[in-house]
Amino acid sequence: MKTLSGYVDKILVIAIASIAIRVAAFLFVMFFNLYDHKGNLVSPLVEQRGIDTPFYQKAAEQYKNIGISILYSKTEDFYKDPNTDYDSMSPLPLFPLILMAFDYEENNTLPLAFLYLILCCLTCIIWLSWLKENGCSTFGLWLFIIIPNPIYFMLAVGTDLPFALLFSVFFVSYFSKTHKKSIWLTALFFLFLLRPNAISVGLFVVFDQINRSLDTAKSLKLIVSCLILLGTLILGFFSLPYFLVYFDLSRDFTYFGISNEEYFEGIYPNLINVFDHILSFLTFLIAKTLYFCGLRPSYSDIPTQILMLRSFVGIFLLPGLIYIFFTDKRDLKILIFLFILPIFIGATQDRYHLAIFPILYLYGFQQYARLFNFLKNILYKGKKFTQNKNS
Repeated sequence: MKTLSGYVDKILVIAIASIAIRVAAFLFVMFFNLYDHKGNLVSPLVEQRGIDTPFYQKAAEQYKNIGISILYSKTEDFYKDPNTDYDSMSPLPLFPLILMAFDYEENNTLPLAFLYLILCCLTCIIWLSWLKENGCSTFGLWLFIIIPNPIYFMLAVGTDLPFALLFSVFFVSYFSKTHKKSIWLTALFFLFLLRPNAISVGLFVVFDQINRSLDTAKSLKLIVSCLILLGTLILGFFSLPYFLVYFDLSRDFTYFGISNEEYFEGIYPNLINVFDHILSFLTFLIAKTLYFCGLRPSYSDIPTQILMLRSFVGIFLLPGLIYIFFTDKRDLKILIFLFILPIFIGATQDRYHLAIFPILYLYGFQQYARLFNFLKNILYKGKKFTQNKNS
C-alpha cells in the first residue's frame, strides 16, 4: 500500500489539486465579494471592468459593426495624424472576437468565465509539467499551484490569461528537446493576434532561428525566419499607436511615490550632480524591477494581509530574474530580455510578468533551495565540529 508521501510526490495528484484550488476560488468569489484596487467587484457573475476590458468591449462592438477593417482604418488615421489619444487605437482582433463569440456583457458573463477557468487550469498544468522536467522539487510544485496571481487573472477577464496560456504553449514546445515546430508556430501566430508583446517573442524567434543549429535545411530555416520577421514587422506597424499611448500613460506612473521626471532630475540633491543622476537612474531601474516583480505598495487601501499575499510571488521572481542573466543559457536570456524591454520602457506593472512568471519562479526557487542547502551544510559542519571538540 502506497504511503501518503508517495501520493504527494505524484505530478498527477498535484495537477488535480491545482484544478481543485482554481475551481474552489471560482466558486468562492461567486458568494463572497472580492474587489480590485479600483473598487470593481471581481466575480464570474459580474462583467469585469478593471483590466482595460471596457476598451476591448468597445473595440468588439466596432469589429462587430464595421469588421476587421476597423484595425486598418484606425491605424491609417494614426499615421496620417499621430497622437496619443486612447480612442485613436484599435486593439488586435483576437480578444475582441472572443468577447463577441461569448457575447460577454452584464447578465451573460458565466460562459466566458468558465472558459477562463479552463484556460487557467491548462496553463497551470503545462507549467507544472515543465517545472517537473526542469528539476523543481515536489515542495516547489505544491507551492507553485497556490500562488494567487494567476488565479486572480482567471477571475479578472482580460488579455493577460489567454496571452499567458499561448506563451506557455510556445515556450514549452519551442524549448522542448524535439522542438515541436508546428505547435510553437501556431501559438506564435495567435500571440500575434492578441497583444503587441508578441513582437518581443517574434524578434527572439527570428534571432534564435538564425543562430541555433536545427535539423532542417538552411533554406527552410531562412524562409521560416523571414516569414516570422515579416509577421513581426506587420504587428509592429499596427501596434505603434498602442505603444505610444502606453508610453504616454506611463509618464504619470510613480514608483514608491516618486515620478519618472523626479528620478531623471535626480533624487539625491546632497550628492554631486553627476553622482546624483547616476544613482537616481540606478534607483529608478531598481524600483521598476521591484514593481515588475510585484514587490510594491498597494495602489489603494487594501488590508496588509492581502498586500502580502499578492506580493508573495515577488520573493521568487526577483532572484529568478537576476539569476537568469547570469546563466549560460543564451537563448533564454535573450527571450527574457526582449520580453521585459518594452515593459521597462513604460510602466512596469506586475500584471505584465504573468506570462513568464513560472520561468522566473523556477530559477528563484532554485536559488532559495541552494541557499537552504548551504546553510544546512554549515549548521551540520558546525554541529559535527562541536561534537568532535567535546569528544
